[in-house]
Amino acid sequence: MAKTEGEQNIPSELMYPYEAVLRPQGPLGRAWVYLRYPFGLPYHRKDKPGVSAKQRAQRAIFEKSVRCYNCQPYTGGITPPGNGPRNRSWWFTDAIGSGLWYFDYFMQQTMNRFIAGSAVYWCREALLCMQTVDESSPDSNFWGFYEQQARWGSNGKQSLIYFKRQGMHFTHLEVLEAVATWWRPGSAPSLVLRFHEIEDDFNCVTLTWNNRPAVGPAVGSYVMTYNNWWKLVRIPIPVKTERFAISIDPDPYFRALYLRGRDPVMENGWAYMVP
Repeated sequence: MAKTEGEQNIPSELMYPYEAVLRPQGPLGRAWVYLRYPFGLPYHRKDKPGVSAKQRAQRAIFEKSVRCYNCQPYTGGITPPGNGPRNRSWWFTDAIGSGLWYFDYFMQQTMNRFIAGSAVYWCREALLCMQTVDESSPDSNFWGFYEQQARWGSNGKQSLIYFKRQGMHFTHLEVLEAVATWWRPGSAPSLVLRFHEIEDDFNCVTLTWNNRPAVGPAVGSYVMTYNNWWKLVRIPIPVKTERFAISIDPDPYFRALYLRGRDPVMENGWAYMVP
């Protein structure tokens, strides 16, 4: 621990952090601490005047990286080059030769990719399945369709989107192209999504309305604002099962949720689970 007076005896290469934060004692006998020191600034002052947009953006990247680290399992995980979390033993081994502890190495690799706008493969996990089951077409299978939808039709029948994820590591669904559309004058400018747990397994390739496993009651909801064009969404998924479904409430304006998945396997697609 550094002293606030007298000789510090701190090696020169480690002096800069102390010089950045230590000041003479204040009126209460405590050492003043610069709140603009990088490690203290985002926590203490992120919502206060004088904090720039770039500082907030950097803090958001740091928080996202920490969330991703906390989702890296101690055992298991996916071995590169696939998408998905990598176990901490893998990170420990990969950090050898870098001179960094594996947590520091992970944060360096992750933040650098986020800052560069590159894909962070260990912070996203491709879905095994994302597809529509449609009450109006009860024997139709929508495996591999470009767009999936949850809606109510004018005939009083609904469609839901069924999902199957690879594990329970990540808790948010990120879709690069999603739209809540068919807004009409007089309707609310938002769409309420409902989440349902699915206990029984299903085959993505043969899934239809008639052979679908039953969904449980809604365990949570999410309000998605109306948008007239495709956008990125990050939706918290409150279910505790690897399989789940999204529905919407009956709607007199026949609005719908559309999600794009690009291809059936989605390893290079537009829908992932993320921290």
